[in-house]
Amino acid sequence: MLKRQLASWLLIRNGEERVVLYLSLLYLALGAGMAVGRSSSDALLFKRLGVEFLPQMFFLTSFLLVGFSAVYAEFSDRLHPSRMFKYIVALTGIFLVVVWGAMQNGGSKIAFAAYFLGYGVVSEILLVHSNLYASGFLDLSQSKRISPLINAASRLGGVVGGVTLGLLSSRFPTEYMALVWALTLVEAFFLIAAYHRGEQRIRAKTKPLKKHGRPLVHIREGLEFARRSSLLQIAGLGLFVMIVLISMQDYLVSTILTRHFQNERDLAAFFGWFSAFTNFAVLLLQILTTNRLLRRFGLKLVSLIFPWSTAASFALLGLSASFLPAVIGRFNYTGMMPAFRNPSANLFYSALPGYMQGRARALSIGLILPLGLAVSGLLLMWVPKESVGESLAVFGLLLSFVYIYLKIVKNRIYAASLACLIQQQVYTGIGEELEEIGRLDERVVGELKQLLQQTEDGDNYVAYAEILLHGAPQDAGKILLETLPGKSAQVQDRLLPRIAELAPPGWQDYMRCCLDSVDTHLRATALTELAKRGDVDALRAIHGWLVHTNPRIRAVAAQACFAAQDPVLHEVAERTLRTMLSAEKPGAIIAALSVMPGLKLFSLDDAVRALLQHPDAGVRAAAIAATGAIGAVGERLILLARALRDEDVVVQRAAEKNAVTLMPITESEYAAALDTYFSFFHMQSLLTNYLAQSELAQRKTILLAIAHRHLQRAWDKKSVALHALSLAQQASARQADEAGFLRLVLNEEVLRHIDIALDILALLDEAQMARAISAALASRDRRLRAQALESLRHIENKALVEWLLPLIEAAQDGARWEHTVPDMPRDMNEMIAWCKRQGGQWLRQCAALMEEETSRATPV
Repeated sequence: MLKRQLASWLLIRNGEERVVLYLSLLYLALGAGMAVGRSSSDALLFKRLGVEFLPQMFFLTSFLLVGFSAVYAEFSDRLHPSRMFKYIVALTGIFLVVVWGAMQNGGSKIAFAAYFLGYGVVSEILLVHSNLYASGFLDLSQSKRISPLINAASRLGGVVGGVTLGLLSSRFPTEYMALVWALTLVEAFFLIAAYHRGEQRIRAKTKPLKKHGRPLVHIREGLEFARRSSLLQIAGLGLFVMIVLISMQDYLVSTILTRHFQNERDLAAFFGWFSAFTNFAVLLLQILTTNRLLRRFGLKLVSLIFPWSTAASFALLGLSASFLPAVIGRFNYTGMMPAFRNPSANLFYSALPGYMQGRARALSIGLILPLGLAVSGLLLMWVPKESVGESLAVFGLLLSFVYIYLKIVKNRIYAASLACLIQQQVYTGIGEELEEIGRLDERVVGELKQLLQQTEDGDNYVAYAEILLHGAPQDAGKILLETLPGKSAQVQDRLLPRIAELAPPGWQDYMRCCLDSVDTHLRATALTELAKRGDVDALRAIHGWLVHTNPRIRAVAAQACFAAQDPVLHEVAERTLRTMLSAEKPGAIIAALSVMPGLKLFSLDDAVRALLQHPDAGVRAAAIAATGAIGAVGERLILLARALRDEDVVVQRAAEKNAVTLMPITESEYAAALDTYFSFFHMQSLLTNYLAQSELAQRKTILLAIAHRHLQRAWDKKSVALHALSLAQQASARQADEAGFLRLVLNEEVLRHIDIALDILALLDEAQMARAISAALASRDRRLRAQALESLRHIENKALVEWLLPLIEAAQDGARWEHTVPDMPRDMNEMIAWCKRQGGQWLRQCAALMEEETSRATPV
């Protein structure tokens, strides 16, 4: 029980315990070693060489990073991360032992410089690779919960390392701390080896560099990608400015602290105890604050914390370049940066394609970081010693505001890039429109003509014809008249209306030939198109067609009569349709109904309304398509709702297709309809969709209001669904089964409410992005869903998002749920009553059935 409560408090979910424990132990060992290495290398450099050499160290570190990061870049995406990790740890341990030997008995100044430079290179490579390694275990949603925890383990290691350094620095020479760091790397090596022991992995073999040809190929690829990625460009610029800022602050703070402490051991002890304090503070921040801020507000807020703390620390140093502001400044880049900046910065890479993430990281440490250090070193070399104080701090403050601005721009670009990445990974049904093809040149038109002549497949012919119609309408009619004869009647029937619209020379003669076809549909279509355009021969033949034995022909002839300006023909056509509507055979009724949309024959409304109850599903489907002009809006919506609830899917699809003719007209009618049919999800989708397409001034206000109402109802249903578990434990076996079933239905309706809200978001914001988010949330890919959740945080309608996110996380990721409702059911009878009162159609039916079963089982 205690273990479960602890996991819940730390936001660790089922199945994640082993990974979290392993990564925490690994980061603990690495954190302890890094704390010892940083503090001891700083103390040795500042006292053995002098803090005035720090700018030169920055400059040299930049060149070393270029070389070592080039090697890392070559292998980062070609070796399995665990194998690469072991190589890095082993080589670093060997280096530390060699340097320790060189520093003995005073050593040369080169050894102390090498120790400092080694830490600068290794720390960056380990930081980048450990994040890359951990990201292979976690998706974006897990990263926001778990990465702060494993980073907190690194901070705990920093506490251990700081305390160790503080205690040992008074008993042993400071250079012995290199061996302590090496021991932590030995522990990390065996942890990695033990965790991956026995795993069967397919690993890419390392290719000799001489065969590869270009040792910096990954950095080059990263640069090429950066030319196309605005996110990588702004992230690189922000990283460069941050490196300059941190280097300036480190130089300023180190100068103040070196002057304050008189000897090397006191400075090393201070660095050790300060490291312990800093890492403990960061530990608390990461456990209690960072992960919750990431889940509550996302990267948009968390990524701005460190830039603002940097500006504040420079402001304090600008007021007084003394010991206390220096301590605060050191806490900024040793505490605030790992607590807030590093976790959020690592998550930004999720908006890049997976195959480029390793290259982008290599670009950061292989080019941007060295460039930033080189510029910082050169800049600080030229700063007069008397200016290393308030003047330098003021310059840092001004540069901090530039950094904040870049972060704000990066957040905006990140949202767009993440949405674009999601759209590339899911199918949203939004492809290129044919209108985007543009005008086709003569060569392409000629090739399409050959394809139309050669193809024997009807679907292919229609596809080529559509391209031709959109890309070269001036040539399409003539080409179709040349190539269409001889094709199947179905293909000709589909393209006759398009040819009639273009009216190329000879089209009427072709239509008259179709009147003699044995295919009824082709003859009917040809007659319709000719009659619409007042063709004399077609109108002359109408009387004979009105008494044709085929109902399709009779119906089309009646429709053609209304196209003619002859009242006598109108009366004859109306009598023909009335007779067909009262026929016994469904085929005749369907034929008559199929030509009625748009004719506005109010005298036939009663006959059409009666056919909505016809036993044949085809008749009911055709009748709903002909009801657009029947009655007031309330009556039309009743008919639409009845058709949508029809047991036959054909009728439901017909209602969806023809709903546009039955929709409300005014804002008040839409508001009333949305309220009346609030629990009818199918109807809600249609109403919100057509309302969004309307030109009504208050459509956005109405849509937002109904979306909020759906989300509020979803919150209530989610709470009641969870409460059903506790009721099931207290009820009888039969009632427990009922509670479990109601819980399933409630959760299903929660998802329906969420879908309505997401659809409204798609209607209010950029449709393509919102639909991509919706498709990603519906997928079974955890990484896609996590990316969608993060992208959802950047939707403009914050009020909807604040209601949506907890629901989606609880529904898909099993997050905790603490909301309650005022009228929470106290027993199963109240649960059934609540479901009948607040549920949708399906939930109400289930609750009514359970109530009926309960009354039967209860003795009188």
